[in-house]
Amino acid sequence: MTSADKKPAGMKAVRIPVKLDCPLPVAALGGQNPGRYCLARGREWYLSPPFGDLDDYDNFRALAGHYSRAARRLKFRPRLIVTDLHPGYAVVRRTEEIASPSGGAVRRLKVQHHWAHLASVLAERGISSPALGIVWDGAGWGADGRIWGGEFLTGDLRGFRRRAHLEYLPLPGGDRAVEEPWRMAAALLYYGYGPSPKKWPRPFLQRLPASRLGLLLKALEKGINCPQTSSMGRLFDAVSVLLGLAAGKVGPAAAARKLQAAAAGRAGDPYPFDLFFRRRPARIGFKPMLEEMAGDLAAGRSAGAVAARFHATVIEAGLGIALRISKRTGLKTVVPAGGVFQNEIVREGLAERLAREGLEVLLPRRVSVSDAGLALGQAAIGAAAVQDS
Repeated sequence: MTSADKKPAGMKAVRIPVKLDCPLPVAALGGQNPGRYCLARGREWYLSPPFGDLDDYDNFRALAGHYSRAARRLKFRPRLIVTDLHPGYAVVRRTEEIASPSGGAVRRLKVQHHWAHLASVLAERGISSPALGIVWDGAGWGADGRIWGGEFLTGDLRGFRRRAHLEYLPLPGGDRAVEEPWRMAAALLYYGYGPSPKKWPRPFLQRLPASRLGLLLKALEKGINCPQTSSMGRLFDAVSVLLGLAAGKVGPAAAARKLQAAAAGRAGDPYPFDLFFRRRPARIGFKPMLEEMAGDLAAGRSAGAVAARFHATVIEAGLGIALRISKRTGLKTVVPAGGVFQNEIVREGLAERLAREGLEVLLPRRVSVSDAGLALGQAAIGAAAVQDS
């Protein structure tokens, strides 16, 4: 967790210096966890403190109350309200409870989650030209209605294009897979080896709860409550389980943090992986990685050694796609964003490799790469939309 994710000592909105002018007042309501909003007017941009998971109604009420007090103090009446695409987010379902219209026409704008991550860094760093965003996180509602999270986007504050992503995997149980990462581990094996556990490598199979696997396999076979996801965060969860680092119920990102901790201070060669460039968007596949990973475990290599190789694989895959997109588009500026880049191994490792190839890497300085920075990106996209209207 970075300092930008922690609740400030005070509960006042923090002024964020940006070069972008916002001709009309824009309120951006951010994401789900943590809840955080942004108010933009002219060159005055204010980012609220984070309020935790808005599934907790007490947190939602705290955010709504804070917004109301800040709006009164700043005499702020939005003319554009920006939210995420996700229909289940509290700030989307209960927009009126936060930013109720107070006279005058108020427009609404829904912004794709990962585009907002890219825009957040561009706004904070004062960049108006297009960039390549590598946006990796746990989940965000995609423009195709599926759950994105392993994305390569090109764009600016006025639009984006999805250039590549991780291959889609089923997410058994939907949000339950976040707290029970063994579900995602089973989905990864289903993807890599087929529906019969008899064909799954024993070092992996023994990490899964045998008593619950049968029902999950039926759900996977019939596609019951198994939305498709391209999430890098869920891939980290799955690998953490397969290495025996996480089991049972865990907190958000806990499995991924254990995987990072196991790899810390170790070096490893990347596993093989697939890059499918003939498809549009291009895709990254990890079936070859699973084969060698299972072989390493069967040969007695430690979970830490395998975790290090997995991190090297993720970095290598990110580099390979980024270089291909850069060559095709001419873009030389790369923006890593999303919660996965709170992982220092991935963040520093990929940034170093990109820089070595002559690309400029932009990371945020004052706002988190996680969803704590989402509202700033939404506000920047909203400001650009107001400028163009």
